Amino acid sequence: VLRSEHLWNRGSVERCGYPENAVLGTDSFEFLKTGDGPTREQLLASIKLDGTWSGELLRRGRNNKDVWVDSRFELIRVGDNQVVLETNRDVTERRRADDVRNLLIAELNHRVKNTLAIVQSLASQTARSSPTMASFVTSFNGRLQSLSSAHNVLTETNWSGASLRELVDSQVIATVGSADRFTLDGDDVFLPPQTALQLTLILHELAGNALKHGALSDGSGRVYISWNVTRNGGERLHMTWREAGGPRVDPPSVKGFGLNLIERSGRLPHLSTRLNFDTAGLSCEISAVVTDEAVADPGFFDPAKSGAGAKMSRMLPEKAERKVSSSVKS
Repeated sequence: VLRSEHLWNRGSVERCGYPENAVLGTDSFEFLKTGDGPTREQLLASIKLDGTWSGELLRRGRNNKDVWVDSRFELIRVGDNQVVLETNRDVTERRRADDVRNLLIAELNHRVKNTLAIVQSLASQTARSSPTMASFVTSFNGRLQSLSSAHNVLTETNWSGASLRELVDSQVIATVGSADRFTLDGDDVFLPPQTALQLTLILHELAGNALKHGALSDGSGRVYISWNVTRNGGERLHMTWREAGGPRVDPPSVKGFGLNLIERSGRLPHLSTRLNFDTAGLSCEISAVVTDEAVADPGFFDPAKSGAGAKMSRMLPEKAERKVSSSVKS
């Protein structure tokens, strides 16, 4: 019969939650619902064959608490009897640290692959719409800088999402260089990562177009960006980009990559766009899902839902919890 003769010291009580009198004399393998390792029969066979067994086991403490132990079973002789001496060392914290490390590695791998895919697509599409190498370098570098600024905003929240205000600020500065001719109006909103990245590309293309052809191409025009969130059937962002005071606007005979990107983005399940080439100034209506569950890609890795580590908060960062209704200053 496989039995464990052991001391149930203070550390054991703290680790598993059971007092000494509840455990001594029992089969600890069964009492603690040992799992994630050999079965009781396999363990017994190994001890009979080799006289010892060691490895890490998952134990179930009081109140279903998971306890990982580095366990060693050794067959020893006591007088005329043979008993199994079991010793355990708590490695729960180390196992949790391993889970977090593996989580971060998987997250990093996913982010790198996604980012490289986006960069590859930007390079390919920019090359198709660039008449010269010089124009390609300028356009491609601008889009890379835009993507980089969005990554910086997302990194501050461990990729749990992004503040819309910070995202708009970053794209205005990255694309135009100054925000003096922009007016923003709306309460800050916390966007899921997928929506934040897509919105980043759209804002960059709108700002670039305004700088080259629209309200920012002369000294008198302005850009007005306003937004609000509706909560009927789930949170949804409604944003308006409106240009005024610039040169006359006519629908383009040939649309470049930027406008095509905006229109293609509008066909995504969680996002829609509508461009209006009014003679007084270009406008764009953007509608996007705010709840992260609704935009979760089946291949999108989310640590907040993995169960390993703490759930990431979707609350706005303290510095972003404010009403915005003014001209932005760089």
